Amino acid sequence: MGWNNTPKHVPTTTRRRILNRDAHTCTNCGHHDPTAATLEIDHIDNRRGSSYNTDTNLQTLCRQCHRTKTQEEMKRGKEHKRARRHLPRTPHPGLS
Repeated sequence: MGWNNTPKHVPTTTRRRILNRDAHTCTNCGHHDPTAATLEIDHIDNRRGSSYNTDTNLQTLCRQCHRTKTQEEMKRGKEHKRARRHLPRTPHPGLS
């Protein structure tokens, strides 16, 4: 990836801190990489907000686990959008 295995919005110092906290190990599958070349920093809850880049919202994942998690999130997002489109529309009370 062109962003050193971590999105640009995660500062390098934060990346190092999270990698050290998680002992350079994927929190999902347990893959250990002391060089961190195959590890990425992931936002547990990827919705932007006040706790977006806090340590409690960040975790270390290997590339494969990160890719899988991202694909699952995208699939759930598409399902959510599709479900919202099929909600029954209620007429505005002032237009009746």
